[in-house]
Amino acid sequence: MNKSFFKSISLFYWLLISAVLFGCKGDDISDKMYKELLNSYMQDPEYKAVQTTAELKLNEWIGKGLEEVQFLRQCKWKLDEAVFFNSERNRCYLLLLIQDDLADAHLDYIYQMYAVKENKVWVIYFAGLPNMVFPRARFGNKPISLGKLSELGCAEMLKGYLDRNGDPKDDFVNKAYTDDLKSKQNRFLNQQ
Repeated sequence: MNKSFFKSISLFYWLLISAVLFGCKGDDISDKMYKELLNSYMQDPEYKAVQTTAELKLNEWIGKGLEEVQFLRQCKWKLDEAVFFNSERNRCYLLLLIQDDLADAHLDYIYQMYAVKENKVWVIYFAGLPNMVFPRARFGNKPISLGKLSELGCAEMLKGYLDRNGDPKDDFVNKAYTDDLKSKQNRFLNQQ
């Protein structure tokens, strides 16, 4: 074999390793920036207000017998501590972590929820956003812990949430607040 072939192979492997290392490093940096941002959110009264309102609404909807949330009675669920605010902190995404309790379950889930501050009150939207589905086969055919679901959900959200400076992308957060979201939420609230 000639030297140029080996140089090409060496260059290829160097580029491949660099891409993997720098790609992972970018994810680590994004994760670190969000953790710092989340720590600042947790000091903000709006964080506690939206978390409390969402938790109360979920329990209210379950108690009222709204059909789409009754499955939560048979699941282990938790509202994640992660909140993805816009820069004005008047709109955000929330993550509802759901671990299926059925013995033969093959999937665990994260429901994306949305919140908007209207007239100084947080309004929670349960219906209308895509959900994340995680096959247990990828995790040893065992229930995925709520901690791991939180990690997976945050990683997915961070793909579009922060700009290069670590600031929230308002268009990413605000784009979900549509007439379609409102319409789906109204249908959800009017079911029995």
